[in-house]
Amino acid sequence: MAVEYPKLEFLNLSWPAEFVLHVELNRPKYLNAMHQPAYEEYGKVMALAGEDPDVRVIVVSGNGKSFSAGIDINALTSMGDTDVEEPSRKAIYLYRHLKHFQKCISMPAFIDKPVIAVIHGHTLGLGVDIISACDFRYAVKGTKLSVRETAIGMTADIGSLQRLPKLASLGWVKEVSYTGRDFLAEEAEKNGLVERLFDSKEDALKGALDVAKSIASLSPVAVQGTKKSINYAIDHTHEESLEQIANFNSYALGADIVQGAMAARSKEKPRYEKL
Repeated sequence: MAVEYPKLEFLNLSWPAEFVLHVELNRPKYLNAMHQPAYEEYGKVMALAGEDPDVRVIVVSGNGKSFSAGIDINALTSMGDTDVEEPSRKAIYLYRHLKHFQKCISMPAFIDKPVIAVIHGHTLGLGVDIISACDFRYAVKGTKLSVRETAIGMTADIGSLQRLPKLASLGWVKEVSYTGRDFLAEEAEKNGLVERLFDSKEDALKGALDVAKSIASLSPVAVQGTKKSINYAIDHTHEESLEQIANFNSYALGADIVQGAMAARSKEKPRYEKL
């Protein structure tokens, strides 16, 4: 069943190849800094893409000079604004707001389809939250990143502190998070946050799209099962993870493995049904 995407104000969507969706952050005037309408739009599109049978891989990038300068400062200063004055009720209101915010930015991690982030220019604060929820990250050399929150008087609360220790060197993550200092893509690549470096945004996008097309040509059952299994293994024991994949493959081994084996034997490219 076809998925219908809403009219969008802060994102550009395109399909550069079969089964590949390109999501472009689109507030270039503000270096793609996000306010509530923008991050809600992002979360909604990611959730829809997660259910769309015509999407198997998603590439996320930023329009203009930067990937994202983080949260829109105007949105930050008004966060939690409410007419409620009673402290406990105000706290619960803010808690609900933060949980909603977290869900929107974390959506790439919640869906079963691979999401590739392509960053350039600046990727600051919330920008790091966004890319840490993606499956892997390609960067243009010289891109400036920062877990910026301590530098503006707060603790990061949208995902970076929870995901970065599982992606990169722990001591390095603590150092850049405690200090809030800037670091370049080259340093991020050295410490495991970025997988590949490119000379230009065009090269980085091409690299990401080439990989996306390769993944999209494979069985969606196999690819989505692989993402589920890897993500499960991150937070579970070896034994629990083996149980998870045994359970998954007890029902997931079907027509795709037969088709894949036959294609390999005949040296023809397989065509897998939509999922």
